[in-house]
Amino acid sequence: MVQNEQIDFLLGIKIKTRELNISFDKRYEEIENYLKDKETTFELDKRSELQHIAFLREKAGKKLE
Repeated sequence: MVQNEQIDFLLGIKIKTRELNISFDKRYEEIENYLKDKETTFELDKRSELQHIAFLREKAGKKLE
């Protein structure tokens, strides 16, 4: 009877460990996707800002001529 309780206890620990690992992997993937989205948004914003700066630089250069 005690041996069965020990086996059940160890099995419970294994199951909880597996559940925690699955939760950890899922959360890691969520964070990774979030960061990729943020990076993509940042790169698009940066490109837009650089184009705007180039436009303003060209416009200013024409006014100085």
